[in-house]
Amino acid sequence: MEETNFDILRFRRCSDLYGNPVSVTIGRRNGKTEAFLRPLSEDPSPAPEPQGFEDNPKYYVNLNPVERRTFRKILLGQSVANIAKEEGIKRSSVYARICGNSKGQGGMIAKNFWVLLWWRLRQKT
Repeated sequence: MEETNFDILRFRRCSDLYGNPVSVTIGRRNGKTEAFLRPLSEDPSPAPEPQGFEDNPKYYVNLNPVERRTFRKILLGQSVANIAKEEGIKRSSVYARICGNSKGQGGMIAKNFWVLLWWRLRQKT
């Protein structure tokens, strides 16, 4: 075998994309020594657990923790009255949290597209 500077050819080992050591086969191609890598047949990383659509972080962009909790409950199908009852506040307070007040302050619909979309669809029905 000819003298090379490649550690792969010398040690017949390399690392895969996950950092695990993998053995390689050495052979000749067009008269030159080459390393032949095997295709990855199985993924060693654990498969992510399926999560509900309400756990997707894109639905909670620009919302504070209280607003995130409120919108998650809405996505899970709870009514505004039920959310208000759980938190010990009035329904109008939850609506103010969602829409903002008459002075243009706050409002989840101004911060988050998905809340606005839900609100517009809710208004149509």
